[in-house]
Amino acid sequence: LEAGTVGPVLDALFRKAIECGKRARTDTAIGNNAASVGYAAVELAAKTLGTLGGRRVLLIGAGEMAQAAASNLCRSNVLELLVVNRTYERALELAQRLGGKAMPWDSLSVALARADVVLCSVAAPQVVVGRDMMQGVVSQRADRPLLLIDIGVPRNVDPDVAGLDGVHLYDIDDLAHVVEDNLAEREAHVPHVEALVAGAVDEFAAWLASREVAPTIRDLHDMAQSICDAQVLQALQRLGPLGDREEEIIRSLGQAIANKLLHEPTVQLKHFAQNGQGVQYAQAVRDLFGLASTPPGETHTGHPIA
Repeated sequence: LEAGTVGPVLDALFRKAIECGKRARTDTAIGNNAASVGYAAVELAAKTLGTLGGRRVLLIGAGEMAQAAASNLCRSNVLELLVVNRTYERALELAQRLGGKAMPWDSLSVALARADVVLCSVAAPQVVVGRDMMQGVVSQRADRPLLLIDIGVPRNVDPDVAGLDGVHLYDIDDLAHVVEDNLAEREAHVPHVEALVAGAVDEFAAWLASREVAPTIRDLHDMAQSICDAQVLQALQRLGPLGDREEEIIRSLGQAIANKLLHEPTVQLKHFAQNGQGVQYAQAVRDLFGLASTPPGETHTGHPIA
């Protein structure tokens, strides 16, 4: 559109597609619940803690998977985002991009003690958060609950930390189950969405077909309006001076007669257009009423220029 390459037909098509997409999300639950590991992490954290608003989130690692999950977490009005990575420069880059704070790798225990939610995704052959480290962290937390979400493969968090007081640990398998359940729930709404799409397609097809006869309908109404105006003016001249009310009644009468006469032809032209016969009937109307044979904006096939 910005490049000036979209005509009225494609513009209408794009708008109809966007409108249909919005309806699918507002009228059905097709967009509800997490369908990716990143969204599942957010959903799991929110369910476990009640809310993520006002919570501190620690991201351990700065890879693609961690970035995607962190972006989702940051949309939940978290109080603070901390990023710890083996390479401090990458941690700093990600933290700046997400509006968070980078911390050096040797400050991991300090960051764990400070956080409410920890998302761990580090490419490492062994665990980076062990039970001994977490025992020291828990002793500094004053009974504050800590949620650990380990999406590393292999695992980044020692499974034994789940036995510590106030520590909730979920791994990639837990998130995968959440995603599977949510996708199954979304599947139930697919028929409703497909019906919405089919309806939108029909509406657009009807609009597109009506463009074939729109110039003819316009010209027919213009001709009728011209005749009506001329005949009303002639009648008013013959009647002589009239009051404003009487003159308005006569003008309204002429307009009403023209509208009544053209209503059915207009409806039928649109109907024939939707059935693929618009060009033939439009030409018949033009021949019967002496309208120009080919209106501006139509091709030899009757289709308006896009």
